[in-house]
Amino acid sequence: ELDKYAQRRGVSVYGLQNCLHMLPSEFSLKTLSLICGEIKDVIAITAEVKIEGGEVTEVVNCSRPENTTIKSIIKPCYKSAQQLLHSKTPETEEVQKRVKEFDSTGNPSISETLKLLFKIAMNIRIKRLGDAAYYYQISDPGEEENWQSHLLVEELMIWANNIIAKYLYESLPQMSVIRRQLPPLAEETSAVEKAHEGVLGHSLSLKSLSSQSVDETPLLMTTSTLQAIRDAFMHGDILKLKSILTNDQLYPQLAIFHSALISISRRPEYICTRLIEDQSLY
Repeated sequence: ELDKYAQRRGVSVYGLQNCLHMLPSEFSLKTLSLICGEIKDVIAITAEVKIEGGEVTEVVNCSRPENTTIKSIIKPCYKSAQQLLHSKTPETEEVQKRVKEFDSTGNPSISETLKLLFKIAMNIRIKRLGDAAYYYQISDPGEEENWQSHLLVEELMIWANNIIAKYLYESLPQMSVIRRQLPPLAEETSAVEKAHEGVLGHSLSLKSLSSQSVDETPLLMTTSTLQAIRDAFMHGDILKLKSILTNDQLYPQLAIFHSALISISRRPEYICTRLIEDQSLY
């Protein structure tokens, strides 16, 4: 019966104010949700994190997914998590109460835990994307200031989903259903790159596409972006400075190129693993 219910929608659909869940609300919001104070059955992925000089140098997956239990003490929203990442007091009394409960356990504080998780997420992201890792765009309007907490969650989700996909493929190579997104068609990509080749060298995430034989086009910059760079430099906010310098959406020519790439992107698809020829694309 649960499979039949899920087949009606296929995925959960998120709107601005509500969500149409793929599974019944009883499962989505209760049985399969990490509710604060309740012990829940989960599938866990363990990893070994190597730290040198206070910086994360390597994250290594250590085991196959395994069954265990977890008790959630605090579930902060993105804004509260962003505040905790910067050692600030969350605005809501409920989160403040949960933070005190978490910090009283004798383990590292919630702020220190989130800071470590962010370093882990950035290490994984840099290994996955190289220089392009520093380019990150918030898709939700009004959440720009909470970009670190969004990046932390998204990057660890991608990491975990990839491990689970590999586990399913190895365990059930003939019948696993996985999600993949194929790259744009080569001829379309080539045409877009040629039309914008003069500006690609200005971007960390795009410079590998730039030809050495092409003269660079001067990069346009808005007054507000220049002011933001100046403010970050004057305050010694290196992380903010990195995020501005690597955010292609702040520079008109680079933003136009990214829009052109989106226009030729192919839709993600679900596919049975026995039909996959190139495993690197799942």
